[in-house]
Amino acid sequence: MIEAFIHKPWSYLSKFNNFYLIQKVCYSDSAVVSYLPKLKNLDLPDRTRKQRLFRKNFIEELFLNKFHASVLDYPEIDSLIEVNNLEKQCSNAKELMNIISSKSNEITFKNETDKTLWNFKNLELTGFKISTKKGGFGYLNSECAFMQEAISSDLNLSNFVMTNETFGIDLIQRLGTDEQKELYVPKLISCEKMTSFAHLEPENFNTLDPILLNTNAKLSSDNSDNYIVNGKKIWVHNASHADLIIFSANINDGQDLNKNKIGLFIVDKNLNGIKVYEPIQKLSSKGMDCCSVTFDNVTVPKSCILGKCENVENEIKKSFSKFYLSIGAQSVGMIKKLIEISTHHCTYNKIFSKYKYELDYYKIILSNLVSRLFAVESMTYLLSGRMDMHDNADVFLESLILKIFSTENLQYVLDQTLSIIGSEIYSERYNMQKLVEDCFLFAASNYSNDELKLIISKIGCQYVLNYKKNSNFFQKVTDSLDSQMISYYLGKIFPQTDSISPSYKLNGYLHLMLKEETFLLEDMILMLKVCTDSLLKQYKDNVFNRHLELKLLADIVIHVYAGVSILARASRAYCLGVRNQEVDVKIIRSDMLKLHDNFSKIVYRLKNNNDYIKSCNLWNTIADVKKFNRNHPIFAS
Repeated sequence: MIEAFIHKPWSYLSKFNNFYLIQKVCYSDSAVVSYLPKLKNLDLPDRTRKQRLFRKNFIEELFLNKFHASVLDYPEIDSLIEVNNLEKQCSNAKELMNIISSKSNEITFKNETDKTLWNFKNLELTGFKISTKKGGFGYLNSECAFMQEAISSDLNLSNFVMTNETFGIDLIQRLGTDEQKELYVPKLISCEKMTSFAHLEPENFNTLDPILLNTNAKLSSDNSDNYIVNGKKIWVHNASHADLIIFSANINDGQDLNKNKIGLFIVDKNLNGIKVYEPIQKLSSKGMDCCSVTFDNVTVPKSCILGKCENVENEIKKSFSKFYLSIGAQSVGMIKKLIEISTHHCTYNKIFSKYKYELDYYKIILSNLVSRLFAVESMTYLLSGRMDMHDNADVFLESLILKIFSTENLQYVLDQTLSIIGSEIYSERYNMQKLVEDCFLFAASNYSNDELKLIISKIGCQYVLNYKKNSNFFQKVTDSLDSQMISYYLGKIFPQTDSISPSYKLNGYLHLMLKEETFLLEDMILMLKVCTDSLLKQYKDNVFNRHLELKLLADIVIHVYAGVSILARASRAYCLGVRNQEVDVKIIRSDMLKLHDNFSKIVYRLKNNNDYIKSCNLWNTIADVKKFNRNHPIFAS
């Protein structure tokens, strides 16, 4: 049965903030102040926000046909003082970055990483989530994302800030004991010390599952207060410059040998047995090095365990969720920059005796870019708002979706910008070579999008299987996706089993002027359930080996979540009459039509998956000889 969980209809509308994230189509980064005080010297009171418990995963519940409409609440900054302070801090940060960058260009550094480290320490942009009384900013997740968007113009520095904050200060603040917080956090905020996070391993390089760790911490036989650590970590950010290393390991304390117990340790990098290798040569983000680290019989005291070894897997996923939120915010900043460049080019350059912005072709491209920005921005701040409003919310899958959606749209916007400007984009007039390289490689870094799509679908399908394993679920599902689609559009889905209404009745929770768009979203949500049930009926447990279908199913989920994000933001715009309301409403209507159109194409591909799988036969002939060995066309034999 379709279920929608709501606290009170329309109750959230009175809570909407008057701080809106899109202000104009052509974006400007001009400073609003001439004097730059220390960023943390602004008088900000400590704030406590009321949070509601929301322990279920919104995306996993969607696979079960359950829609939690409280997700439609959009982020809220209800104090004008806080809004002004945040905008002032972001403006100060941009201006200070420009000043520091110009000074660093006058200094000779050994490498790009040393230069970024010098910029980072002078900027003092640390302690986002730490109380202002303890030297931090006291930000919420939405405000962190807004700041990370503001500093995204320097991707090296932005990545440095993001990694040190998410996998360093925030991790210690959440998990550490009082003694560990007092010992490490003040020094990290003042940039006296730096941290690095070591989690990835050669054997589990492309997985986020901590259970597959091979680094082991075994209780010492001669001293019960120490562990002996052995293992290897790869792609450890900031390792060559860090003073501290936080790493994950299987803990063997001799009590329960059959149960994996994951723990996090924080140690000094100079401990005997720890070896940090030379940085890996990278094509992008050269300002933040990546190294391999080995642990060879390293003696680690018990006091170095970060907090308690309870739910460490979930805590690591929380850190990755915040990390991917930061990637979404960075993508928003880079998309805005590309749109600004494209708009400026079309405004002042002619073709066929007309300015480019006067031609319909370029009008369509630019409007499409703004439309995609709106969607990415809406998803980014919907997720950050949910992390602020719901205590201990499981947003891991949402964060994976945001990373995929934001980086794919960033690559699309970059491709269109290249199409508009052409080869001139590499000229000194635009000076965009570094930005182009960073954008191209941004999606591939921190796990490829295709791998993350498989993770999303596998988690969702496993959730459904676990939920339905004690019921006659597979007997209730009809034989094919095609027959379910036909029965759905006839209003007869599962005629003799669950009584499913063709509507989630979301019109009661979104503005009535969005009735058509709401219906499109309901259609997408219901088809997600139909597609999931069909795959599980057809393949059962073998569905986890159907990678093509899983990738298409993940694309369906991503489109659903994008629709939720757009409509949640648009409903607020309608209800409150926000700045640029008319433009926002036009954008969301265009976005929803495009989303639904693409969604329908993906469902069609999934329904006709055999046609796509047949193309694999060609590759099988190549795979047999382990190389591509075809005759050249100019050779007769």
